[in-house]
Amino acid sequence: MRGVLYSVLLVLNLIVGVGAQTPIQDRLLESLRRELTDKLQASGRFSSIAVSNKTTLKAKTLDGLDQSIALDSLAADVLQKPTQRTEIVERFVRMLSASAEPQKKPISRDDFVASLRLVIRPKDYLAQLAEQKSLSEPLWRPFAGSALVFVAFDRGERLEIALAGGGKEHDLGDDDIVTLSREQLKRFLPDIETEDAAGVRALTLPDAVYSPSLLLLEEPWAKVEKDFGAGFVVAIPDRNTLLAASARNAAQLRKAVELVAMSRKAAPMIPELLQRSGVRWVVFSGQ
Repeated sequence: MRGVLYSVLLVLNLIVGVGAQTPIQDRLLESLRRELTDKLQASGRFSSIAVSNKTTLKAKTLDGLDQSIALDSLAADVLQKPTQRTEIVERFVRMLSASAEPQKKPISRDDFVASLRLVIRPKDYLAQLAEQKSLSEPLWRPFAGSALVFVAFDRGERLEIALAGGGKEHDLGDDDIVTLSREQLKRFLPDIETEDAAGVRALTLPDAVYSPSLLLLEEPWAKVEKDFGAGFVVAIPDRNTLLAASARNAAQLRKAVELVAMSRKAAPMIPELLQRSGVRWVVFSGQ
């Protein structure tokens, strides 16, 4: 299987006349809106599905909760892998259907703790969550620049954002939950894979959505600092991708971010580069 960086470079070679592809994207979005509307209605988990705009559907669950369904990432995935459209769409529908199913509360403190995770998301994700009535007080912490850290529960096929005060049943405060969530991430440390190309390193996990979350741990970075030098920089182009480079290769790292954005037809999730400063991450101010 080709790695993250080589796939991005391959996509760049295939992209010509990006502006000319707009009609193709519009037709794809239209077909996805229709297909998803049919499949979600057939799932029996939603009372209504409506079109908000060409990239967004609005759904109402049987419990009366509103969900905003963004199609940008789905369309980008289908554009990248058109032969896998059926699998990609079915996976997306399963995730949405699962999110509409009332979840039973963990029956024990151990179950509760074991499901805790931390994920990195941009600031505008807060506004997206605010549209969902049940997620008016998500549990989050600042990280660096426009990147925020959210506590989430791993529900298998989907992530469920935790709410502030959600640990009271187990006598856990919000700060306790954040600490325990970071500890749960450490189970992924043995599975880190790296790939270097053109001075940029990709760090990935089998469960790719947690790759950017490695920034929240200390363990992975001693070797990166040894290889790239103090003050190295990282980028988070999307929810599944974490890239690193030496500060002197910041321009090359930005180029890699652009390639990911072009391949997915979407802006970088976190626009800034972040720099390692001691044991902290700060916005990179260099060129």
